[in-house]
Amino acid sequence: MKALKKLLKHSQPHDWFFRGAFRGKAPAEFLENYESPDQLNLLNLKAMVIESNHLQELKDSLIADLIITVPFKANPKQMVSYCIEHQSKPDPLMPIRTMRYKLALLSRAANEDPKHIPIVKSLVLYTGQYHYPDKTSLSSLSKSPEGWESSDKEAVFDLIWSREAEKTAKGKYYPLILKAFNTRYDKDLKRVEALFDNLSQMKSPGDQEFVKLVRRYVYVVHSKDKTEALVELESAIEAKKGGEKMQSAAECLVRLGSIQSIKKYKNDWKKQGKEEGKLEGVQQVALMMRKQGFSEKIINKVTAPVKSQECIVHT
Repeated sequence: MKALKKLLKHSQPHDWFFRGAFRGKAPAEFLENYESPDQLNLLNLKAMVIESNHLQELKDSLIADLIITVPFKANPKQMVSYCIEHQSKPDPLMPIRTMRYKLALLSRAANEDPKHIPIVKSLVLYTGQYHYPDKTSLSSLSKSPEGWESSDKEAVFDLIWSREAEKTAKGKYYPLILKAFNTRYDKDLKRVEALFDNLSQMKSPGDQEFVKLVRRYVYVVHSKDKTEALVELESAIEAKKGGEKMQSAAECLVRLGSIQSIKKYKNDWKKQGKEEGKLEGVQQVALMMRKQGFSEKIINKVTAPVKSQECIVHT
């Protein structure tokens, strides 16, 4: 939970979602989609180590967003480190950045154990709307005269575009992470509907933090005028599956709130969540929602079930 709170303080929702989503089994699924079966067979995925600037206290700011380190089965001391950077927009200097990350990782490894320097693979998970520009090699950054032969034409990082990767992604979590990123470009909310439908099927307690993170991201990245449509969409999906159509006020506030207000609203509701304080809590919830500009229709939809005691508030 401490790691998740740090993520929510991050100013960019795409970054805190990226770092928060790639936990648990998601990193292994990522590698299973990225590497060939023959390559995977050489790796001991059970001994995988995950590093992130927000999941651990990494003092080196030159380390990339996410590092997945996996030992070989034949030689556990020899590792492969996948140095992964997330980009929601193209960066023309990305070849230099990825080389800097790679050098920092190699330098750290050389200081710790010079006899076992890891193999480092640089990757960029790009979640932008349009094709990434052809700027993946060092030579692409320079304007060489015609006829000049360059030795650095090879790409210095592998590019994974979420919009393309989603089409063939396999697994339980990784495809949903890509789909969540891609909902930003979903004008008719069809992809959001498919995503919410997938999330509604994840009932195990171990999946609930992941489900909350994905839902929170979808609500945060969509414009305010789509909030009612998103709530209606989720309610309809839950009703079809025989669940409660109306959501509790606390749950809706977690979904509707800004990154900074999510924590505040959730804590406030916990303090007021006792039976004798329900009605007063609902009144304060309605007041907060009015101040944020939500319509009376959505306010009534959120608070009416609690007022009529038709549903239980979950905290």
